[in-house]
Amino acid sequence: MFDWLKTAKTTQPRKGMPSPELDEAEFKRRFLSQFEDPCFEPLAGDLVRVSGAAWDAYINARKAPRTRKAGAGYDDPDYELSIDWIAAAAAIAEASRRHADAAAPTRILLVNASSRSEHTVRGKCRRASGLLRSRRPYSPNTRPSSIFSTCRG
Repeated sequence: MFDWLKTAKTTQPRKGMPSPELDEAEFKRRFLSQFEDPCFEPLAGDLVRVSGAAWDAYINARKAPRTRKAGAGYDDPDYELSIDWIAAAAAIAEASRRHADAAAPTRILLVNASSRSEHTVRGKCRRASGLLRSRRPYSPNTRPSSIFSTCRG
C-alpha cells in the first residue's frame, strides 16, 4: 500500500528563510513604478539617477544616514544614534511628562487600527473613527448611531 515510501527520495528539510534582499534590477523596477504618471516623463533621467542613489543606500544598508552621539541618559553616550529615533524618543518622553501631570486634563488615547474608513469604503464610518471624531464623552451605553452620526456630512 505504501510502496512509494520505500522508493521515494528523502526530502531535505529547508533551513532558514530566503533572503528578502532585492537585486538591483528589481529594486529599481519597484522604485520607479511609483512614477508611472505621465507628468514624470520629463524627469525620467533625474529619476534614474535618484534610483541609483536609492539603490546605493539600500545595498549598503544605510537605514539611519543621519546620526549623532546618543548623549547623556543612554548606556553608551558615544553611540551614533539615528536623529529620527532621538526625536521620537523625545516626543514619547514629552507625552509621558504631559500624561503624568496631575494638573493637566484627563486624556485617553484612541488608536484606530481599522483598515476600513470613510476613505476606503464610501459612506462608511467605523465606530473607532466615530469616537476619534466625536467631541462628546463615550461610555459603553452610547448608542452606535449617535457615534456614527458624527461621521456624516
